[in-house]
Amino acid sequence: MKQKRIEYTVAGLDDYLSIYNGMFGLTRTETQILSEFIKVHLALKKTNLQVNPFATEMKKIVATRLGKDNFHTLNTYIKALSDKGAISRGPGGYQIHPYLIPEGEQEIIITLKRAKRIRHKQDANLSHTG
Repeated sequence: MKQKRIEYTVAGLDDYLSIYNGMFGLTRTETQILSEFIKVHLALKKTNLQVNPFATEMKKIVATRLGKDNFHTLNTYIKALSDKGAISRGPGGYQIHPYLIPEGEQEIIITLKRAKRIRHKQDANLSHTG
């Protein structure tokens, strides 16, 4: 089995999220918004408060940090984050995918599994040159 080792310096939460973005396909704006919700989540976790990071009061905080006048505009992005699997609805509200929450990891191992290649008609035509 071939292996590649890549070292990647993580300078902050945006860098951390970029490691996983290939799995979730988030836009830059979605990543920025998710980053703020993760910061809220981590702050709440430190205080042991049982508040969902997507609760109305938390959305107001995130909207203010992002310079948005109306926190309701975040609902469109929350829906997109849910559709892409970055967050999911659970007991008590939305939950952030566990991969996206930094836990002080020193190393992250990602295993790639190749999909079986489906031969397309164009590929078949290229192999029959004559």
